[in-house]
Amino acid sequence: MGGVSVARNRGIQAAEGQYISFVDQDDFVSDKIVSYLFDVIDKNPDIILFDWKRQAGRLFLQEVNQMLYLHKRLANTANIKNNYKIIRFTSNDKIKLISNLLYPQDDVLKNASLVFPWGKLYNKKFLLSNHIAFHSQVKICEDVYFNISCFMCMKKAIYIKTIGYYYYDNKSSAGSSYNKKAIYIGMKSNQLITKLLSDIRCKQIDTANVYSILYRYWWCVVVDFGHIYNRDNIVQRARRMKKLKETNIYLEAFKRTTTDMFNVMDFNQRFVMKLIWRNHFLFASCICRLRIVVKRLKNNK
Repeated sequence: MGGVSVARNRGIQAAEGQYISFVDQDDFVSDKIVSYLFDVIDKNPDIILFDWKRQAGRLFLQEVNQMLYLHKRLANTANIKNNYKIIRFTSNDKIKLISNLLYPQDDVLKNASLVFPWGKLYNKKFLLSNHIAFHSQVKICEDVYFNISCFMCMKKAIYIKTIGYYYYDNKSSAGSSYNKKAIYIGMKSNQLITKLLSDIRCKQIDTANVYSILYRYWWCVVVDFGHIYNRDNIVQRARRMKKLKETNIYLEAFKRTTTDMFNVMDFNQRFVMKLIWRNHFLFASCICRLRIVVKRLKNNK
């Protein structure tokens, strides 16, 4: 009981190793990344990052089977050359890392697991000495809060630029479940993350946080307005979208939104969020309703 943040904090305290890694139950860690980690772990970095890749259903399982088969063949091959690039970061890079965590723009970092708790290793001593933990009141984007805290304190990080983590896109996971309190949860997370960032007086971070707030509005669209179990009619949904946008934190964010911010979103996000940005709430509500109809048709097949 207590949620994922409490569970992860207990795991950090209970861990006996030098480094801590988080792996979701549906996901897969590449065997090659384990051997690569041994090449850099003796340098004692605070954080080790590597790339991740999204997978879905059958394709994910096929790729895992192919990797396991390849591993068996390579295990019998001597003198295998590791083919990966290492990028080192220091405390001077914290603005770059945090801004790209909030608003991904750097091509070099676009596949790095900056946001998520998985896809990296954390030095346990580093976490404990800096009193870094998952915030129990941040119910969405708790990983954002946690990793911002890490990058604010880190002195040395190593980025292994190769895919080491495969994320299984499970549509029935907690992040896809219906939540009537999504609006209030998103608001609380916005407030706590913005407060944490206020310790960094930087225009780049401030701008990046605007995008991050917009993304949490999109989260409300996914788990509330456009969810298959939402029974609101189109007008009710549009009114609630409008009311949410008019709250102080979202109103200020949308005022500062630029068209460039939509370029890093996928097509569905970009289309709906641009409608909301331009106050076309009824049209956005129709798109959400259409999304629900399509999902129900798929589920009935």
